[in-house]
Amino acid sequence: MRPEGHAGPRRTIELSIQVGADSIAAAARGLRELAETIMDQPREGAISIGSGGTDVGYSCSGDVDQAWTHDRYFAEVERWRHGRDDGGS
Repeated sequence: MRPEGHAGPRRTIELSIQVGADSIAAAARGLRELAETIMDQPREGAISIGSGGTDVGYSCSGDVDQAWTHDRYFAEVERWRHGRDDGGS
C-alpha cells in the first residue's frame, strides 16, 4: 500500500517519514538511525518503523514494489506529461 499523499507515477520505494526532535543534532542522529534500520527492511512489501527516545522520535511507513523500475517510472512520467500537453486526451 502506498503511503498517504503519494500520487502519480510511483517509485520502487516510497516512504512517509515523521521526525520529532529537541535539536537539529538529535534529528540528524534519528535520521541516521532510521537510515540504518531501513537497510534491514524487506525488499518487497510494506515497511513500518517507529522509535522514540528522550530527545528524538520517528515513524516511517511505506511500500516497496520491485515492479516499479527506474525505466517504468520515467515511462509513466512521460505518458502523464504528454497527456497534459495535448489537453489530457
